[in-house]
Amino acid sequence: MNHERFSGNVNSCLSFTMEEVYQFMSKPADAPISVQMLPWHTIHDEYIDKALEEKWDEFIAIRGEITKVLEAARRDKKIGHSLDAKVELHATGHSLDVLKTVEKDLANLLIVSQAEIKEGLEGGETATGLDTLKVTVKPAEGHKCERCWIYSDTVGKNPEHPTLCARCCDVLK
Repeated sequence: MNHERFSGNVNSCLSFTMEEVYQFMSKPADAPISVQMLPWHTIHDEYIDKALEEKWDEFIAIRGEITKVLEAARRDKKIGHSLDAKVELHATGHSLDVLKTVEKDLANLLIVSQAEIKEGLEGGETATGLDTLKVTVKPAEGHKCERCWIYSDTVGKNPEHPTLCARCCDVLK
């Protein structure tokens, strides 16, 4: 993610909305009359982590390739929605390294019910634009939680909330 791309003009709809909000906010007596006259926040170079930025840029590129495969699976009626999917990511090299760094959050980041990393390209059904990644899309395992729509084998395990997954049951406590 390149932080320089965020400076510049603000979407015109957002500026009108913010102007309306600003008019109703409590402000000090010496505050500018318009949100448009407020100073821009300064970028603190000491907060910029190039390595972290590169990691997420690399993940977003990999995610883009996975999303293309998911969209093809939707077009082919293999899945209806991305949350209906379990993805197996067959990866090697740098793709494997990047995916391993986000492994515990991978399903959430890909907006699928389940995601599994498999080392090596063998068994991967669909090639991507990366020679280090193949993707297999399958129907998700388990039952659909009526609250979060994620498929899980924990749906129905809690007698108080038989239509919810364990994560949603925990949230409701």
